[in-house]
Amino acid sequence: MSILQEMEDDLKKRLQPTPPPPTGFDPLTATNDQLVHFGLPPRPDPDRYEAAYGVWHRTMSPPLKIVPATFPVLTGKFDYRISVEALMLQVAPSYHLESSANWSGGYITANHTGPFQMVFGSWTIPTPNPPAGAPGGDYRCATWVGLDGLRRYSDSLPQLGTTQTVVVGATGTTRTVEAWWQWWIRGANYPPVPFPASFTVAIGDAVTCGLVMLSSTLVLVFIKNNDSGLYAGYVVLAPGAAASLSAIAALRGAHAEWIAERPMQLGSTDLYPLADYGLVDFSDCLTVVPTQVRDLRGARFIWMSEMRRPPLRSTIISSAGKTGPPQTVMWARYRTE
Repeated sequence: MSILQEMEDDLKKRLQPTPPPPTGFDPLTATNDQLVHFGLPPRPDPDRYEAAYGVWHRTMSPPLKIVPATFPVLTGKFDYRISVEALMLQVAPSYHLESSANWSGGYITANHTGPFQMVFGSWTIPTPNPPAGAPGGDYRCATWVGLDGLRRYSDSLPQLGTTQTVVVGATGTTRTVEAWWQWWIRGANYPPVPFPASFTVAIGDAVTCGLVMLSSTLVLVFIKNNDSGLYAGYVVLAPGAAASLSAIAALRGAHAEWIAERPMQLGSTDLYPLADYGLVDFSDCLTVVPTQVRDLRGARFIWMSEMRRPPLRSTIISSAGKTGPPQTVMWARYRTE
């Protein structure tokens, strides 16, 4: 059985179809039960979660064109996976920095205020370019938001975002962008899944992405193209059909991440060469916990490194950080030697 057939069979068990809202439906006045029923994020309490409510209100405001949550069309172009297999190494605790072979970005950790129940993130889709002086080939960068999966005690990671690809060949250079979601499980093979084909994004579009933890094994993933107004969302059950996965698939709400990633080739441990994505500003970096809204205060940042030769050396190829207020904006930047 092909990987695509395996994906299709698995998704038929896990996707929770949501009907399209009726004509005249107004998400700004709907109840939270109605919102989730139609695959829309529930409304954060405007008094308790004012900042998160602001992002939600903007996302649910016109222009808003809700794309039907049809079964995704699986194609070979999603021939990669988003992975956290590369072990992150703490390099400078006093500066809140860590390093990774495939992640660059930031994350926050849950504390006494409780687990993360909702996470937001917005960015403008960057232009992928081949690194200066690089030969022809396939270069990629994924930008996403996610929950959990960061440490060895957390084996489950629902995430969503966009992947930017540039292919340099004999006939020229082509650039593509895909919007996707994925529920990654450590040690298992669950590749990214595209949003419905009628949901489109392009280089330069501003997008807002979010996840809502409806239960420890059920999430709502949603994305809005803020330029076109297109919105897509899926309610997804964790990959837990196999008894051996059901325990590790449960979410803890322990970490929230905003990441630029070097994707891994499907069916392999090899990473695609990282595209020169320039600079990405992640804004609306907010999470909802039971009693309040959390932002980037206390965040740790991850720099991506690569072993190069000659001479053999470790080179930083993507950095990340935050430069003062507001506390909801951070950046990731491609670096050249």
